[in-house]
Amino acid sequence: MTIFLIISTTLYIIGFYNSLFMSKKNIISFLVASEIMFLGLDMMFIISSLILNIANGLIFGILILMLSVGESALGLGLCITSLKVIKTINYDDYTNLKC
Repeated sequence: MTIFLIISTTLYIIGFYNSLFMSKKNIISFLVASEIMFLGLDMMFIISSLILNIANGLIFGILILMLSVGESALGLGLCITSLKVIKTINYDDYTNLKC
């Protein structure tokens, strides 16, 4: 079980690092990094729930999965809108989408 905690912590740290430093230009890379972060957090809740024999971690895991699905759907919708309007998905070009 500890190997899964190590894997989940590694996934979270990789996602956090990528969302802060590696995805400055592209919104899709930020979305992928945040999904990796949510996956690591979800695994951490589920594994700790199984180790401690408490069902709260499973409930939080399901809630985090629902949150990450909504976040990715909204982000991809924004990317599609940005590609239709300004033909790019860079962070700096999102100021043109303001009404």
